[in-house]
Amino acid sequence: LIELQLSKEQDPHPSNGVESWQSFDTHLHPVDARQISQSGNRINCCFDAIFTTVHRGQMLGVYSSELASGMYELASNMFRSYKFCDMIVNQQSPAPFAVHMRTILLVFCISFPFTIIGQVNPVSLMLMQSALSFSLMGIEFVSRQMEHPFGNDESDIPLRFALQRIRADIRLIAQKHQLLDGLD
Repeated sequence: LIELQLSKEQDPHPSNGVESWQSFDTHLHPVDARQISQSGNRINCCFDAIFTTVHRGQMLGVYSSELASGMYELASNMFRSYKFCDMIVNQQSPAPFAVHMRTILLVFCISFPFTIIGQVNPVSLMLMQSALSFSLMGIEFVSRQMEHPFGNDESDIPLRFALQRIRADIRLIAQKHQLLDGLD
């Protein structure tokens, strides 16, 4: 579902391409995989499992209160970042606001030359108007691009590529730990 929402049935931009995606439950215990599959929101279910595991570990005395506090803080920061990204993906700017701002910008760009006629020569007027209009219209265009940074456009953040690299790094760390465990 998340993949479908992100791709909106379009091929991803090449920088978002991924060779092979493993199923989400590849590295999970079957009980956890079933719980996440049945969950209405997989990500919230994962965060709930993280918080529950930290709490259970602290109650069992596996780690100290200070360590548990640090883990809670890190997990809370991850959850806050997830919610922020979710808000950016799902929040739409109100159409009247966007139309109003673009109309004001257009009226300003059209009316500005009339405010400086007679104060500058015609060539300077054209240069000033062109530079000002180009700058303001460019800012408006960039703001539209930045409003929704997740997706499949060339200017979007390459999340799939970043996730692929993170997965590879995690696998490398896991392999190193397996090698070290084998030496003990």
